[in-house]
Amino acid sequence: MPTKRKKGDVQLDLGRWHYKIDLTVPESMKQTNLDTHKVRTVKREKLKFEGYPESWEEQTTEVHKAPLAPDDEEFKRAEEIFYKSMAPATFKITHVERIQRRSLWHEYQLARQRMYRKNNGIVKELELFHGTRTNKPEIIYRSEKGFDMRFAGNGSWGRGTYFAEEASYSNRYAYDVGHSRSSGRTKQIFLATVLTGISHDDAPHNQDRRVPDIRPPQGTVGTTEGDIQYRYDSLNGLTDDRSRVHVIFDNGHAYPYYLITYT
Repeated sequence: MPTKRKKGDVQLDLGRWHYKIDLTVPESMKQTNLDTHKVRTVKREKLKFEGYPESWEEQTTEVHKAPLAPDDEEFKRAEEIFYKSMAPATFKITHVERIQRRSLWHEYQLARQRMYRKNNGIVKELELFHGTRTNKPEIIYRSEKGFDMRFAGNGSWGRGTYFAEEASYSNRYAYDVGHSRSSGRTKQIFLATVLTGISHDDAPHNQDRRVPDIRPPQGTVGTTEGDIQYRYDSLNGLTDDRSRVHVIFDNGHAYPYYLITYT
């Protein structure tokens, strides 16, 4: 924990290293390693929200669902990703709705910027599927945190939020809307935007894990880690049926961009 030494100074004890930070000039703080006596300048940069996607409709409420027409480019892209693993002869998309949740998008963009700085410019985003089982999808896009780690249960890769590259895998966990004689069984899954960042390809061996593993110090392509031990941003691996899943352990690292309804 930081302990105050004198006005404008804070001392940090981080394991075997001890630092003093001069806070008298917040825009250009001086950090002194009390063990090596090396001094470096620490610039304090504020995260900046970059705004909402241009394709978003005008909205007067915090939560807005925008139905997409079948000829809309976003609908077509969601359809293309969905049908990579779901046979069009068996499954039919009836609706694709874009979720416009301003506060969740704001948090997601700030998380993206933090990842960019942590990984020296490496940010990896994937469009992945997520099923909500018996929970209504609106519980996620209308909730305070969206994909909320506080509700994460144990899985093969630990207590995280799970996403799949293939819709066929998430179909097993899809929300069952109901059944009608005309259309049969109707289901819903999310196509989410997920910050996977620097991910660890790992085997499913620790159901109690709550954080990703520590990345190897030094030598990691594109990073300058110094004395800090960084953890992977996410985990990924293959299930028993060779489907690849991705697991995140932080709130704000996924956004429920599209809600797909299909029969």
